[in-house]
Amino acid sequence: MPYITILSLLFLATIVIIAGIKGLKTITALILTVGTVVFILVPMISKGYDPIISALMSGIMVTVVTLSFVGGINKKTLSAVFGTLLGLGCAVVLTLIASSFMRVTGISTEAVGMIMITDLDYDLDIRGIFTAGIIIGCLGAVMDVGMSIASSISEIKKVSANISKKELFSSGMSVGRDIMGTMANTLILAYTGGTIMQMVVWKIYGISFVDMLNKEYIVAEVVKALCGSFGMLLTIPITCVIASRIISIDIKEIDEII
Repeated sequence: MPYITILSLLFLATIVIIAGIKGLKTITALILTVGTVVFILVPMISKGYDPIISALMSGIMVTVVTLSFVGGINKKTLSAVFGTLLGLGCAVVLTLIASSFMRVTGISTEAVGMIMITDLDYDLDIRGIFTAGIIIGCLGAVMDVGMSIASSISEIKKVSANISKKELFSSGMSVGRDIMGTMANTLILAYTGGTIMQMVVWKIYGISFVDMLNKEYIVAEVVKALCGSFGMLLTIPITCVIASRIISIDIKEIDEII
C-alpha cells in the first residue's frame, strides 16, 4: 500500500507539473471518475440493478463531468459530450449483437465463479456485467477522441472565422484519421495485455492460435477490444458532424432565434 500511494502521488504531481491549473482539474475529474465507478456503479450492479443501464448512467455522468472540467462549459465541450455518448452507444449495440452471435456468456473468469456460488436473493446478469465492463473500459478512449476532434475543430474555427461547416468537417476528419490508428492500437493492446499470461500458458501446452480464439476467455477479450475500437472509430465522424455544426453557430444567431 505505501508504494501504491507513492506511485499515485508521483502520477498526480506529474499531471500538475505538466498541465498546471488544467492538471488540477484533471485530477479532480479523475477522482470523481474513480468515485463514480467504485461507490456508484459497482454497488448498483452488486445490488442487482441492470448492469448496462447502470454503466450507461455512470458513463454519462463521468463524460459530462470530466469533459466539463477539462474543456470548460462551451460549444467545444458540448460537441465532445454528444460525440462521446453517441460513439459509446454504438459500441454498446455492437457488443450486444456480437456477444449474442458468439455466445459469449462472461462466465469464464474466477470472479464469476465466486458470484455463482454466492447465496443471493436476486440474480445477477453476468452477460450484462460483461457489457458494462466494455462500456467503462472503452469510455476513456472514446472521450479522448471526442475531445480531441472537438478541440481541433474549435481551434480551426478561431483561426478561420469564415470557414464553412463542410470545411470544418473535412478538417476534423483529417485529424481523426491521424488519431484512428494509434487509438485503435491502444484499446486492442490494452485488452490483449490482460490475456498475455494465459496465452503463454496455452502456448506452452501446445494449444494452437485458432484453438485460443475459440476459448471464451480469449473471445471475450477480442469482443471487448473490437467493439470498444468500433465505438471509438465511429466517434470520429459523429463528433466531426456535431462539432462542425455546433461550433459554427453564432451566439447572435441564437439570440435572434430566441
